Amino acid sequence: MVKESLVNALKALFVSLREQKGAIVDRAALVPAYDGAVAGLYILTVSMPDNNTCSNKIECLILGVHEYMEVEDRKSIAGVRVFNTADEFDYYIRTGYGYEHCEPCMQYMQTPRAELRPEIISVAEYA
Repeated sequence: MVKESLVNALKALFVSLREQKGAIVDRAALVPAYDGAVAGLYILTVSMPDNNTCSNKIECLILGVHEYMEVEDRKSIAGVRVFNTADEFDYYIRTGYGYEHCEPCMQYMQTPRAELRPEIISVAEYA
């Protein structure tokens, strides 16, 4: 169960990322950092046009954050799935569980793992 404080911190993080990057950050993948730091999370950001939504209306597998984001409200986070390891996250995405993937997910799966450069962001400063 994700603590409410973490969810609130993530909401602040999403808002901050949007402001810093000057683009819509639709979703982010939360994967514990390789060094095991509690506050260190890998954040994979994906920017999409407002009219680019998943036709399946499912949580986006590329990202691990369970949220159904409406164009009108991109600040709400319904729930968070934090993967135990980066390997678990990678397996979850690449297997797909039979879902049809959206374009950002396809881009992720076509990118060799060694070439991925996620940002490491401390959630603690947003708590």
